[in-house]
Amino acid sequence: MEKQRPVSPVFKTLQSIPAPVILLIFARLIFLMVSTLQEIYGFGDVLHFFHMAQFNGLPFIAYWDEHPPLHAFLSKGLFFLAGGRENVYVNLLYLFFMGVDAGSLVLFRRLLRRCAGAPASETLTWFFTILLIALPYYWWYFDGMGVFWLLLSLEAMFSRKDGLSGFALALSTLTKLFPILFLAVVWRTLPWRRAAVISVISLGIPLAVYGGLYAVSPQFTAASVASQFNKGSWESIGALVDGNYQTGNFATEIDHFYPERAYELKRNPPVVNPLITLVLFAGVGLWAWIKGNLKTAAQVVSFLGFALCLLFIWSPGWSPQYVLFLIPLILLSLPERDGLLLAALLVLVNLLEWPVLLSRGYNWTLLATVPIRTLLLGLAAILWGQQVLNKKAGQVESSRLNE
Repeated sequence: MEKQRPVSPVFKTLQSIPAPVILLIFARLIFLMVSTLQEIYGFGDVLHFFHMAQFNGLPFIAYWDEHPPLHAFLSKGLFFLAGGRENVYVNLLYLFFMGVDAGSLVLFRRLLRRCAGAPASETLTWFFTILLIALPYYWWYFDGMGVFWLLLSLEAMFSRKDGLSGFALALSTLTKLFPILFLAVVWRTLPWRRAAVISVISLGIPLAVYGGLYAVSPQFTAASVASQFNKGSWESIGALVDGNYQTGNFATEIDHFYPERAYELKRNPPVVNPLITLVLFAGVGLWAWIKGNLKTAAQVVSFLGFALCLLFIWSPGWSPQYVLFLIPLILLSLPERDGLLLAALLVLVNLLEWPVLLSRGYNWTLLATVPIRTLLLGLAAILWGQQVLNKKAGQVESSRLNE
């Protein structure tokens, strides 16, 4: 009898990689190999990232940067690693984002088993894989990195790895500020000791990072934080009311060397103070937080999605790539057909807005795309609200989530 040859450890590792992850990496590598730099840039911010990385000195210290620290310093590090060569920088950034998105897909599959039970629908996994392959927001912008850390924080919380959950949430917050809303879920779901551990880590690390940067360069650090809050409204209902028909891009890169320019409002001032409407939306969120029933993993994800929808509807600004945060939450927690349809509609509306229409100068079309998108966000909030307020769900799983 012929002996079987031993399988090499490398091949065993490759065999353990899920098929969707293999397809994602394969498709993205093919795109990288056959595309020019201009095709990779597309209509995204990668060229802007490269120009910012070319600046002398470090972000937050020698100049202000509108991006949170994790991406700003990552971009600078890749620039040095590439030796300042544009093509190498772009390839490294693309490969990094590809790895991040592969990680998000792995986490999505794990969370799907928690939310839907086993065996979970493969349709949702393959749909998410297709979006990761085809939707250019994943390599045009850095928001996918924030999504990865947020999904890791969720999975770690469910696995009772509170230190990792807090650390991942801290990195998500250092990529994009709004994932800190996850702490509302933490305090509503977990015993106070576990919630305190996650909160201390997830808040302490960003405060230490920003505090350290402020100690070194108070002017540029303060300007970096203030820049996002002083650019006015864009691509939102509030922007239409204010008469602002622009994207969220900053005007000129040279402004970053002048801290005072981060405080200049370059758009029309708000007709209605956002702090007034914040009271209304925060009140709705607090009501759902008190009345909600977060017994299952799907309900936990639903409340996070509900909170993000409230924030996005209220927010003075919307960037199309924000949809990356909503897509996995929609697919994880809503009924399959509802989730697929809602995610597809949100993707199509955002692509229609940017880059199809706004890149061609049709800014007046915001009068159509913004209300449609806001209605879709409102629908998502209603569907998630129904999940959160469902008192009959998850009696079996409640003990596991609240131990």
